[in-house]
Amino acid sequence: MGSWWFLMSKNVYEMLKTVPYNNVSLLADIVTEEMQEQKFKIHDIAIMSEYLSYLIDVIGGNNPQYTLKDLRERELTKDKQEAFNKIIIKSINKYHEKY
Repeated sequence: MGSWWFLMSKNVYEMLKTVPYNNVSLLADIVTEEMQEQKFKIHDIAIMSEYLSYLIDVIGGNNPQYTLKDLRERELTKDKQEAFNKIIIKSINKYHEKY
């Protein structure tokens, strides 16, 4: 993992903390819309949903339903994770513009 990837992941964590826990479903809707606009496959949208759920659970101090290892087995490659992180950041910015 390069340092850029680490900084991107850290940035995602920090930005996710700015979304109130009771509003994460609104964020998830924005993420899904963004992925549909970018023509991601349904399978990738499902993996993103699991990845976002994992991140939210970790930040919320909950026991995640999925581990990164589980997600890797479901084809969450580092390239996809990088793309997902960019989408999450863009979606968080859209969330803050709307709410």
